[in-house]
Amino acid sequence: MAVPGFGLQRGCHARHAVSTPLSSARSRRSCICMRAGLSPRASAAARGTRRGDSGTARPDTETRGAPDERGFPTVRSVFIEKQEGADADAGAPRGRDGTDGGALVSRERKRPLAINIDLLLYNARLANRKAHTTLNPETRARLLAEAEETFRAAVRKDPEDPRPYVGLGKLLGRAGRWEEARRLYEDGSQATNGTSAHLWQAWATMESLRGREGEARKLFDAATVADASHAAAWHGWGMLEMRGGNLARARDLFLRGLKHARPGNESPFLYHSLSRVCRRMGDIEGADIWLERGVDSRRGRGSFVLWKDWALLAAETGDMDAARMRFRRALQINPRARYVYSDWARVEREAGSREAARQLLQTGLELNRTDTVLIQALARMEAEDGDLAAARRLFFKGTKLAPDHLYVWQAWAVAEYEGGDVATARALFRRALWCQPGSPDAAKVLHAWATHEATAGHETLARELFRCAILADPENERCWQTFAAWEERCGYDRRAMELRLAAAGAGPVPPMLPLLPADEALRGTGMSPKIYASVVKWTQEQGEWRAKWKATPRQVRRRARGPAGGDEEERAERDDMDKRGFV
Repeated sequence: MAVPGFGLQRGCHARHAVSTPLSSARSRRSCICMRAGLSPRASAAARGTRRGDSGTARPDTETRGAPDERGFPTVRSVFIEKQEGADADAGAPRGRDGTDGGALVSRERKRPLAINIDLLLYNARLANRKAHTTLNPETRARLLAEAEETFRAAVRKDPEDPRPYVGLGKLLGRAGRWEEARRLYEDGSQATNGTSAHLWQAWATMESLRGREGEARKLFDAATVADASHAAAWHGWGMLEMRGGNLARARDLFLRGLKHARPGNESPFLYHSLSRVCRRMGDIEGADIWLERGVDSRRGRGSFVLWKDWALLAAETGDMDAARMRFRRALQINPRARYVYSDWARVEREAGSREAARQLLQTGLELNRTDTVLIQALARMEAEDGDLAAARRLFFKGTKLAPDHLYVWQAWAVAEYEGGDVATARALFRRALWCQPGSPDAAKVLHAWATHEATAGHETLARELFRCAILADPENERCWQTFAAWEERCGYDRRAMELRLAAAGAGPVPPMLPLLPADEALRGTGMSPKIYASVVKWTQEQGEWRAKWKATPRQVRRRARGPAGGDEEERAERDDMDKRGFV
């Protein structure tokens, strides 16, 4: 298959490394270390030897001795200890400096059996997987500690195997222990002589999650130099560019990944991401072509993600028969795919088949008991059908599983407001607001709250909440447009025009602070002054929380608990709300 668009230039070193074989393994390792931005000393460490005055290779005796401060044996000390043990058993003569004279024992002969490392890795991954599916926090912590110790045991048993470094690095990254993970990846790259593309790619992915895009690009580049056919490196690099809005660059990287793939081993993720790029560029036909090619490939025909997206594309074009057939195929591949259930249920609900949608969500929940997305979707459907008691039970379960899942609290608040319990709805909106106060997603909570207050005729309160929504996310165009339309309906045409000009960047931004006093903003609303005071407190702390949010790595944002914003009374009331659950 001829694929256009391979004009990407990556510099002379990368082009040489990919297009022609290097003259020696030593120069190849040096090239990889230079592309990753490592120092010459680190490059020498990756080769495992240093040059003496006589030009002969000798062991680096500075690294001999006890393990480092993190409990890992240094790479050179492991090799020297192996050599000393072998020489002692054989009665070989020693040099005057206590070493073996510079000869290293054969690594292949002294490395442990692969089955031993495979067993350790299996146990570590199993404990890690169980930890993320259990509901008990103590059990989760115990399983994570067990997985970490097992990964470390695998590293100690064979420091030259890159797999334990990758598994342990991912575990540390999920826990927010970034610097420890970075040092681990650096040790792993030295132990493997910089030739493991998997390790470079895992390191690059971590740096991209931390927001260090420059470092991530260097490491992705090093991964593609180490192995040009490593699809995960091309895909991760392309996703990094796509998140930054550079769609043409991302498409070029995805195409390069397909070009360098071994015949019949093309990654389905590359086809999927190419379809996403085409959709974002407005090329629906191109997206359909890439998805069709993906499911026709050897590995892609077993990818439920490709079938799911192809089904969604068919549903958008109105071909429901094709959409259902592709959704069924996706579930045949992965019967527990939660996003297949949620997306298929949404498509059926929009098509008017509410009973089919409910059955899909219930089936998905039976297979994924702790999935908040499915719980929220089923709760919203129960509320829309008038069974508010069942919806409350599901919402309560969702907030217990994920106390800081902003959208569960927001959906619950909307259901209560539409059900007539306005006081409870306002308290729930307030609780959702403090889940992640520095996140731009707080604007969606305030937008929904303001819209419902405006529908109820509370003009002044709705205006204050719209101002808070714009303060939470000044780039949210929907908040600006809804605010302008509301002002226009109220008869303030000039104010609506000012808001639209400010949203387009063609006019000054109207002042969003300070908020009105409680007696003026709450007149005729029946809202508790304490809830309004909480909103005022949120606006006062918004600048500080936004700065913290921007400085927080992207992966930690998804997994971290909500910040303890507000004063002691505010935090105590939120804790009480979590316990009562409004049930």
